[in-house]
Amino acid sequence: MTLYYDDTEFVRIINLYKKRENWEDILEEAADNVLDFIIMDAMDFAVGGVAEEISGYVGTSGNSVTIELECSHPAAAMFEYGGYSPFPPWDEVGGVLPFPVAQAIAENQPFSQPQPFLRPAFSNNVGLIESEVVSVARQMSD
Repeated sequence: MTLYYDDTEFVRIINLYKKRENWEDILEEAADNVLDFIIMDAMDFAVGGVAEEISGYVGTSGNSVTIELECSHPAAAMFEYGGYSPFPPWDEVGGVLPFPVAQAIAENQPFSQPQPFLRPAFSNNVGLIESEVVSVARQMSD
């Protein structure tokens, strides 16, 4: 599961620095500087073994800078958005869960309520990203 945070959310900040030739470099460096904080926040919100599977990337395409969080855990989307859990494979049919645990998951539907971890990590760090953009811009102007 992958979640993107696009720089179009930085309208206020972009308008301030867009006149500079290096505004994409400013946004990219700022995003790189805060990426670890966003990943750590996502890990703090994550439940169970999901935290170990979170990674992040900063990418550029044209005049766009994107921060990407990714979680390769098979249940990541169910944790993030909630949803119905089918009967998971149990150990006797090649799964990793004992049959009673798989049966309890199917009967109790523990993932029906969302437990987001990626979206809050982004929203909690918007202010940090914006202040980092200002900081990097000041450093690059020296």
